[in-house]
Amino acid sequence: MVNVNTIIKYIQISICRISFSLIISLFVLVIKQNKTQNRYKIGKIYLSITSPQNAIKRIEEAVEQGLTTHVSVSDFRMICYASTHPDYIDIMQTSYLNLPDGMSLIWMARLWGVKEAQHVLGPELFVNMLKKPENGIRHFLLGDTDEVLAKIKIMYIEKHNSLI
Repeated sequence: MVNVNTIIKYIQISICRISFSLIISLFVLVIKQNKTQNRYKIGKIYLSITSPQNAIKRIEEAVEQGLTTHVSVSDFRMICYASTHPDYIDIMQTSYLNLPDGMSLIWMARLWGVKEAQHVLGPELFVNMLKKPENGIRHFLLGDTDEVLAKIKIMYIEKHNSLI
């Protein structure tokens, strides 16, 4: 007769082997660095190798050059979602910057030698952009109700003297 504890132990070992195998496959197959363009690839998505300060500088440069584009701020969940949704892949692949907002993306980059990659938090990026009204960049808020948007607008204008 087979011991139940032996079966449970075998299942646990098998699950660990499968998980470890999937993780290794993910790292080996999908992370590629393209230093000439300051980006690295996880799955089908390229992420920008930048810092929070450099991201702001590059956004300001894009505005000065009159580029019509967008910036994506992504975490690992978004990378996974993009792998199965072609429309979302297109949004991420056409962005001027695709900033790594999740620490797991930074850990993956560093594991494979992309030491320059830094965590760029979306909310912090937004607030830091608002703190620079001298750059003349206008910010547009979308969502919720008109009343909530009006309150947010007043708060940011008072707090940061920004153009919203």
